Amino acid sequence: MTYARRYALQAIVGVAADDDDDGNAASAAPSKQSTDELAAFIAQVKACTDLDALRAMRADASRLGAAAYAAWSAKGQALKAAAEAP
Repeated sequence: MTYARRYALQAIVGVAADDDDDGNAASAAPSKQSTDELAAFIAQVKACTDLDALRAMRADASRLGAAAYAAWSAKGQALKAAAEAP
């Protein structure tokens, strides 16, 4: 829906418009804390040598986002392959 249509419809039905930031809040850069937390998590995953310990990190991998989950998943596949190797 275009801005003109949205505001015309709001005027017709008498609804007050809310603040519109053109999606800037959703596209804000990640905070320094979150990037530091992600880097620390990925370093912890890379250092992990135990599959059970890696499994315990799954919730954090999901919470931290796609990059963390990808690192966690890749490490899990590597540990499984190493365990199955003769």
